[in-house]
Amino acid sequence: MALGFFRRRQKMMIIIMVALMVSFLVGYQGLSMLFSKKPGDVLVGRTRLGDLTYGRQSAADADLRYLDQLGLIDRNKPYAPGKFEYIFFREMNSPGAAMLGYAMLLDEAKEAGTVVLNSEVDAFFEAMGLAEGSAEYDAKISEFREKSIPSKWVRSAVARWLAVYKTYMEAQVDTPPSEPEALRYYRDENEKIGLRVVRLAAKDFVKETDNVTDAQIVKQFNTYRMDFPGIRPDMPLEKFAFGYRQPNRVQIDYLLLALEPIARGVQVTDVEVMNYWKENKGQFVRREAVSRPASSSAPSTQTTMPAEPPTEYRTVVMKFSEAYEPALVRVKMQKASRIIQEVLAHAQQVLTRIEQDTSGSSRPLYERVREAMFSDAKKRLDRKVKVRIVSQPLDRAIAILAKTSGVGICFPWGVEGTWKLADPKNVKVSLKGDEMTLGAALEKIVLQIKGWPKLSWSSCKGIRNPMIFPTGGVAMFPVVAGRTDLLGYRELSRDEILRSSYTAPRSGRRLPDVAFMAAEFVGDDRAQIRAGEKGPKMYARGDRRGMLLWRLRQAVATHILEAINTPAALDERLRKQVTEDAKILAGYAAALKRGKELKKTASDVGLDKAADADKLDSFVTGLFSRRISVGRLAQHLLSGQIELEAGLPSLLADTDVRGSIVSTLINLGVVGSFSVPDEVITALLDKIELRFRVFYALLMDRSVALRTVGGIVRGVPLPTRAVREHFMKAAFSLVPQNVDPPYPDKPYALAVTPLPANKEIIVMQRDDYRPIVRGEYESSGRARAMLALRFSRWSRSSSAWFRLSAIEKRLGFIREGQ
Repeated sequence: MALGFFRRRQKMMIIIMVALMVSFLVGYQGLSMLFSKKPGDVLVGRTRLGDLTYGRQSAADADLRYLDQLGLIDRNKPYAPGKFEYIFFREMNSPGAAMLGYAMLLDEAKEAGTVVLNSEVDAFFEAMGLAEGSAEYDAKISEFREKSIPSKWVRSAVARWLAVYKTYMEAQVDTPPSEPEALRYYRDENEKIGLRVVRLAAKDFVKETDNVTDAQIVKQFNTYRMDFPGIRPDMPLEKFAFGYRQPNRVQIDYLLLALEPIARGVQVTDVEVMNYWKENKGQFVRREAVSRPASSSAPSTQTTMPAEPPTEYRTVVMKFSEAYEPALVRVKMQKASRIIQEVLAHAQQVLTRIEQDTSGSSRPLYERVREAMFSDAKKRLDRKVKVRIVSQPLDRAIAILAKTSGVGICFPWGVEGTWKLADPKNVKVSLKGDEMTLGAALEKIVLQIKGWPKLSWSSCKGIRNPMIFPTGGVAMFPVVAGRTDLLGYRELSRDEILRSSYTAPRSGRRLPDVAFMAAEFVGDDRAQIRAGEKGPKMYARGDRRGMLLWRLRQAVATHILEAINTPAALDERLRKQVTEDAKILAGYAAALKRGKELKKTASDVGLDKAADADKLDSFVTGLFSRRISVGRLAQHLLSGQIELEAGLPSLLADTDVRGSIVSTLINLGVVGSFSVPDEVITALLDKIELRFRVFYALLMDRSVALRTVGGIVRGVPLPTRAVREHFMKAAFSLVPQNVDPPYPDKPYALAVTPLPANKEIIVMQRDDYRPIVRGEYESSGRARAMLALRFSRWSRSSSAWFRLSAIEKRLGFIREGQ
């Protein structure tokens, strides 16, 4: 009877089922948009100026796309009114936030009654190098027409942006900086002092202290149990960076399918390399100096040599012989990338089979997958080879042996665990045999490498072509299984493999970022994963390239432990940590005592002699100022005149992705925002030291040249604002009373400066000094200081005006449904 009912009403039931499926997929709000006569009328939210709909938000997004295409976001295009503010707005907000924020900015400009004249729009285009009637203007408008966008839409978008910009400008209070402000700014950047320094680290004085008592351990834990461990930029001066509050922590299981071992074993012919070079010659270029013809002009009567003209260069395509090695590497990587997809497919099949296994093994899942990927290499090692190799480099000898045997050989060289063989070209081997097995040939080669261990070999399932990998002596099997401990975000971001794993080959989200968006941390509505689930397939970059399968095994949310009365209340790991920290605290007190004694001795003989007598190291910082311009900072970072860790918080030393660098520098006040091409960031992350990353990031933003950051002292970390200000105050207290040299030799200008965040005591002596000169200030310094102060104000006001959170607060935005 029930079946008859469904048969009679089949069409109605299908309609109901489709409606239910659609509502499930798009949600209530999406469903209301589908069935609304005007989907654009659906509310996004409300402000004090009225309702904000999806239609108006989409119109704002279209405006932004037109402005982007015009080049308003391009720093290399000419300046136009509001260009820097537009760049600021786009870069400080995500695309979704920019779309929403711009719709509200347009409402704000409309409420203010801001009027934009046609002449202002014309002036805007002219400033952009797109004067109406010019070839550049016609070419740009043609680009829009090809996308069915009329020129009047583009002009209207420009007019609306100018209305937003004028509304912002009219709200600013343009009071020029005062003379005392300018003089102080100039002094902070140009008055310099140099120090001789002795750093007394608390850990070096632990042995001089008595063993800590249970009471000290209890006090240590209870004092810092509510604090997170580590240095924070906003940390008060008196804090020691101890902390026992448990942060959000995750445990990751993973399976890495490594690209390098497979690429090492891939066989490539010279024909393949030649064809790749021919098809991609533009990728293999070099620069060469252009020779200059001799000058035919009359000899000069100058008595001084003229300046040497800059060398000119031209770009030329490499010959095949020059490009062979890099082309070979690329061909190998291309082949390996295809093979690794086959290995991945096989590993996923094995994973599915093991997950369905009900035997209840307690061993880690990915470890079982890895073991299942091993294959016996005996048949391949038993192949007969006829080979003649006479004093060939190791890599060349292995290539010959692989070609002769028909088996790809991943021979270990480089740095593998505790074994190091830096350059295979520097190791020469010989081999001769007519009926030798491949296994015997490899053994004979290994015996010719000084200190190299005996190797055992395996094959890998999923690789169709014959290939062998070392799995004993030195391990280079392409399938690697791992499990982390419970780690916080910063600890996970230090993991060699996981920190460089992304959801896409060239961009995407980083694995730590996905893992810490677990439901246990952010709630179900924002969650990207939850404990026990497998994460999205990842692309590992850096030195351990390949494909990554992973699972979030545990996600433990942050929590504060209860106060204790006895050390026994702590687990063994935490009790050990608290005990070590209590010893550091006692060592800090001993270091402070030693510092005061050292200062007393140094007042008579100087810090260098006093330190030598006490068997302590001292060094000279060189001249430094209270502040440093960002442009100068970039130059110093590049040249290595200062070390990165000497001036910026340790947080920066942990950054591994573009977003972290950007947000960290913004938070430090180094820059407002900046843009760095993805390909540059990728290269920097993979190959270049951190200070070069920061250098290029700074130089990509031309607007940062006038910004200043706290002073940087070679050899002395100043990780927080409070520490930096305290140190600078102590250092510049040593300025001589009479600033005109020569300065008296005695008494020595000395100070003892405790730095709790660094867990060390600084003993310093003035070594050099350079005062500011009034004439320089009045001739050019005042103008530069005024400009820098104005820029700083503009940066702060732009951030306060154009950031989405500021727009929402200013207009009282309430999202629909909240």
